Amino acid sequence: NAAGVSTKDVIAPPSFEFKRDHFKMGNVMGRSMFVENFPNFIRTSLLTDISDLPANLLVTVHFRTMRQDQAIKLVRNQTTNIAANVVAAQKQASKGGYSTDLISPELQKAQDEARKLMEDITTRNQKLFFVTLVVTHFAMDMETLNNNTKTMESIMQKNLCQARTLNYLQENGLNSSLPLGVNKLKVERLNTTESASVFIPFSVQEWKEKHGFYYGVNAVSRNMILYNRKKGINYNGVILGTPGSGKSFSSKREIVNALLSTDDEIYIIDPENEYLPLVEELGGEVVRIAVGGKTFINPFDMDIEYADQDDPVTLKSDFICAICDIVIGGIYGLSPIQKSVIDRCVRKVYQPYLNEIKRRRDSGVMTTGDPTIAPTMQDFHKLLLSQPEEEAKQIALALEIYTTGSLNTFAKRTNVNTKNRLVAYDIKDIGSGMKVLGLQICLDSIWNRMISNKRKGKYTWIYIDEAHLLAQHETSAKYVQQVYKRARKWFGIPTLMTQQVEDCLQSKEMRTAINTSNFVMMLNQDPLDKVELGNMFHISEEELTYVTNADPGQGLLYNGKALIPFQDTFPQDTKLYMAMTTKPEDVAKREAMKAAKARELAEAQGNGETA
Repeated sequence: NAAGVSTKDVIAPPSFEFKRDHFKMGNVMGRSMFVENFPNFIRTSLLTDISDLPANLLVTVHFRTMRQDQAIKLVRNQTTNIAANVVAAQKQASKGGYSTDLISPELQKAQDEARKLMEDITTRNQKLFFVTLVVTHFAMDMETLNNNTKTMESIMQKNLCQARTLNYLQENGLNSSLPLGVNKLKVERLNTTESASVFIPFSVQEWKEKHGFYYGVNAVSRNMILYNRKKGINYNGVILGTPGSGKSFSSKREIVNALLSTDDEIYIIDPENEYLPLVEELGGEVVRIAVGGKTFINPFDMDIEYADQDDPVTLKSDFICAICDIVIGGIYGLSPIQKSVIDRCVRKVYQPYLNEIKRRRDSGVMTTGDPTIAPTMQDFHKLLLSQPEEEAKQIALALEIYTTGSLNTFAKRTNVNTKNRLVAYDIKDIGSGMKVLGLQICLDSIWNRMISNKRKGKYTWIYIDEAHLLAQHETSAKYVQQVYKRARKWFGIPTLMTQQVEDCLQSKEMRTAINTSNFVMMLNQDPLDKVELGNMFHISEEELTYVTNADPGQGLLYNGKALIPFQDTFPQDTKLYMAMTTKPEDVAKREAMKAAKARELAEAQGNGETA
C-alpha cells in the first residue's frame, strides 16, 4: 500500500535469532528436529502421537520420488553388494572351521529385505520415495522447550524411530517446516509406497454432513462429528452399551437435536421412566400406561394403509399372533392350529370395521382409519369363545385376564389422542409380566401414527429402550425385524437401546435388525459382546480399545461405511444436563431441587392467601 507495508510485515515476528540447537522468534523459543532411522514397518499412529505433544508444532513431510528404472537399478546394485558381503562372510566362516550358514543376523536380514524390496518394485507396483520428516516445536521459555524435546524423543523411541536436533541447521529446519514445499535439508530416508503412505495425514475418517446432528468429537482428530441419519441408506439405528455407559443420555442428546432443529415427531417407549424429566422440561407429553390406570391403547387399532400395498389384515394378524404368543408363553410357542384359529378370528373381527371404512370412502370421506370404531381385545375374546375348536377356548382362557380380568389395560379402545410432537410412553408400572406385551403394543401404536405422519410429509423418530426384552420372544423379535425392514418407506427413524447386547445378538431376528442399521453407536462393552460386535462389523483389535473400559459417552460410531471413535462430554452445570442425567447422585439433586421449588411455590401461594 501507500505506506509501504505488506502482509508479510504484519504477520512476521520482529526478529529471528538462530543458535546452535534452537532459535528465538520474537519472544518465542523454537527448535527444529528431524527424524532418522525409520524402521521397515512404520506405525500408523506416528503422526497422531506427534500431534499429541502439548505444544505448538509444525510437522512437515517432504516426498521426493525416484524413477522406476533408477529404483530397480539401485535395489539391484544393493542386492549385489549384499550378496558379495554374504559370500565374503561364508568364506571367512569356512576358513575358521565354522558352518557357512553361520553368518551375521544383520547380514541375513539385509539380504531378505533387499529381496523383498525387489519383489515389491517389480511385481507389486511399489515405488521408492525419499522421505524427510521435520518437526519444529515452540515454547515460551527454554525449560519448556527442553522438556518438549525430551517428550518428542520418547515418542519417536516408542515408534522405533530417532529424533535428532538439527545442530547449526535451525534456520534450514524452520524453512523446511514452513508450508512452502522447499526442503533445505539433506537428511532423507528411502521408503516404499506402503511405508511412505503412513505419513499422509488424511486417513482419519470424518463425519461432517449438512444439517447433521452433533454426536461429539472425533477421538483421533478432535473435529466435530456432524451426522445426518436421513442421508443414510436407511434410517435404522441402535445404541449399545453396558449400564452407566451413557446409552439413554446419548439418545436424549439426539432427541433434543431432533426436536429443536426439525419439525419431526418423536416417540419414546420408556420401560424405566428415565425420560420423564426431559420430556416435561421440553414441553412434551408423557402417556402413563399402568395396571388399573385410566389410559388405554387398543392393539387392534389399524390404518388401512398399515401394510402399504399388501393386505393390512394379514400383517395385523401376525401382530396379534405375536401378542398371543407372549400371553400363552411356553417354549414351543403357538401351535399351527392355534395360529390358524387366531388368523381366522382376526379376519372376522375386522370385517365390520373394514366395511365401515369402505362405506365412508365410497361416500367421499377419505378416511383411512378410525380408532373409535376399531375392534377391541374384548371383541376378539368373544369371537374366540364362539369358535368350535378346543384350541380357540384355550387361547380365550389365556387372554381372559387381559380382557375381562385385572390386566385389561389393552382391552379397551384407545383414549390417547395427543397432538404433541414429543411423546413418551411410560410403561414402568405396567408390571414386569406385561412389559414385553406393553413394548410391542406401544410400538404398534406408534406405527399407526407413523403412517399418518408420512401422509403429512413428516419423519417419525422412534426410541425403544430396554430392547432386549423384545428378544425374549421370537414373535416379538420378528415384529421388530419387520419394523426395521419397512420403517424407511414410512419416513420412520427407529432406534433400539439395550444393555443386554448378548441377548439381542443371540436372537436371529434382532441380530438382523442390528445388521441392517445404518447408524450404530457402541459405548463401553462387555468382553464377550465386544468380540461379537467386532466380528459383526469387522472392527480391529486397536479400534476395539475404544469400547474397552471406556468412560461414559465414549466409544465407536458406525454408519455402514466408516467406523470412527468418538468422545462426547456435556457441561454438567446446565439445566438440560439435570433433565437428562440418570446418575443416582444427580437424580437425588434434581429431586431435592424439585422439592425445594414446590415448597417455595406453596409458601408463595400461602402468603398470597394470607394477604
